[in-house]
Amino acid sequence: MKKFIYILIAAAVVFVSYNIYKMHNLFKQTDYFVEQLNTTYDSYGLKGSSYKHYTNDGKYKVEPLFRLINVRIEGGASEIEYEILRTILDWHYALDRRVNDVYICGYGTIMIDCRY
Repeated sequence: MKKFIYILIAAAVVFVSYNIYKMHNLFKQTDYFVEQLNTTYDSYGLKGSSYKHYTNDGKYKVEPLFRLINVRIEGGASEIEYEILRTILDWHYALDRRVNDVYICGYGTIMIDCRY
């Protein structure tokens, strides 16, 4: 029984690590926009959609709007998938003072709040 538990824990660690590795490209995209709001732009304004990026696998669309960064899962997703994504992004930005909040928007997408 102990052996089964150790195998289960090892499989869970590998699964989580692999998914975090896959999220690296999403973090790269969101970090880029957060950094730009800190160094280059005061705001992306209403034309932020012209700056939108997609992750390499095409699973996520990252689009700035004013001082918010919208993250959408392409191809439709459940509320649970968005809640998991929100939690992961919240952990990623937990110690970043440039990000005030990470929340689920009323339309079901994730917003990274970089407002003053």
